[in-house]
Amino acid sequence: MRAGKFAALAGLALSCLSPQLVYALDAVAVEGGSGDDGINRYGIALQWDWGVQWLRLEDWHLGGYWELSASYWDGDDGRTGNDSLGEFGLAQVFRWQTQTPIYGVMPYLEAGVGIHGMTDTELEDKNFDTEIAFGSHGGPASASGTRANTRSGTGISIYRISGSAILIPASIST
Repeated sequence: MRAGKFAALAGLALSCLSPQLVYALDAVAVEGGSGDDGINRYGIALQWDWGVQWLRLEDWHLGGYWELSASYWDGDDGRTGNDSLGEFGLAQVFRWQTQTPIYGVMPYLEAGVGIHGMTDTELEDKNFDTEIAFGSHGGPASASGTRANTRSGTGISIYRISGSAILIPASIST
């Protein structure tokens, strides 16, 4: 991977965060996992809650947040000769969640879609065609903790960019 290009893009993404945005940060997610094709993905995401509760049904509601993410994809050379790439994204994520814990955990379902930029267009045997692509992710998860600002959780997510799907067991810290 072109380490200089990845570092420059990471620096640019972080410099775009104004002090007001960082102050209003609601959560930080740390993600990692491996797909069936042997590609590993490691990432971090900053999340800003929309502060809305739509479709209230007893203790459940639909909410959402903005997610700014950066990740590193690591694989084998494959036919493309490229074994890694960096990826940055901005997504809107919808979350169907409960207000009260069920047996000590708060289960939820998430689905998000957004725009992603990559440091390369190829990884292993995959060709993404372009460095800018739409991506989506979603899956079940659960959170635990007694206060909203000290929750931690875990879940499984299917992560997809330009025709490449990878199953990610996501570890999330809030």
